[in-house]
Amino acid sequence: MEKAAARVEIGTLLLNLCHSVSPLPIEKTISESEAGKHAHLLDLLYNLIVPSSEQENVHLYHRDDRKDDGGQNSSRTSMPFRKIREILEGAFGRIRMLLENIIKCLKNVPILQPIGMVLEQILKAFHLVSSTTAAVDHETDGAVPVTIPSVSELHNIAGIHFRPLEHGGIRGIRFDQKKKCFFLPQIKLDENTEVMLRNLVAYEALTKRNYLIFTRYTELMRAIIDTVEDVEILIDSKIIHNELKDKKQAEELFNGMSKSIGPTNTPDLENEIKKVNEFFDNTEKVRAYRIISKYVYSSWKLCTLLATLVLLALMVLQTFCSVYDCPKILKTGTGTGTT
Repeated sequence: MEKAAARVEIGTLLLNLCHSVSPLPIEKTISESEAGKHAHLLDLLYNLIVPSSEQENVHLYHRDDRKDDGGQNSSRTSMPFRKIREILEGAFGRIRMLLENIIKCLKNVPILQPIGMVLEQILKAFHLVSSTTAAVDHETDGAVPVTIPSVSELHNIAGIHFRPLEHGGIRGIRFDQKKKCFFLPQIKLDENTEVMLRNLVAYEALTKRNYLIFTRYTELMRAIIDTVEDVEILIDSKIIHNELKDKKQAEELFNGMSKSIGPTNTPDLENEIKKVNEFFDNTEKVRAYRIISKYVYSSWKLCTLLATLVLLALMVLQTFCSVYDCPKILKTGTGTGTT
């Protein structure tokens, strides 16, 4: 009885603490005795903010299925490509070494130096191909960053409004195309928020590796908040409750959050982000801007060339007129024409 009473008392203290320090709404109601069973405070707080659901179990189930299969399907498709890539990388490496040796030899022969310069350009091309391949491999193997316009762009350009979620928390994030509303959970910003967010992200990375919904939420907030104006719009929309000294601190808080280093496996949230991007891309202002970017900005080199030619022509004309008397020539030509 004493242990049960102690557990209830500890659970009450833990729940009260979680309610006071939680930056996001508590989505799960549990008893005091159940709260006392959690391993530590972060474990309790995370499960109150992001309670486990069938969706998470589905992700775990599919992940286990791939493990049970031994990864045969993925390995069968990826192994031939890996071998081909290794062969190509080896061939590129040998060609680079050969070119480097030839260039060193040609530099000692003045007559053949032009050939060496051409080979140096080819060598640079090989280095570019290698660096591009490495960058693509890194992007493919790592996490995909959240790509979405900022709050001010979504609001001012696409007319999207932001509304606080009444229930559902992070899992309930959604975009209503008809109402042009992006629903986000409310978040409280105070002196403890940054520490709590970072600790919850770290806890999720260690314990929920197959479904990093909290991590993806912080990445979404980091992506849509770029300036103080973005923070102001979310404050006016009652999504952000700012208790910090100024709004600049709120903007710096989100921009200071680190990105995930691996895939988060959050298809539902990715789908909502995709819907926002598609809606934004189809607005008239954005389409007009992209047309201008495509047909005007892309031809800036041609415009620069034409401007340079016109300037050269004017300089030639000025030089010519400084040597010869252009007004006299023009008068003579006019007089000849009238006679």
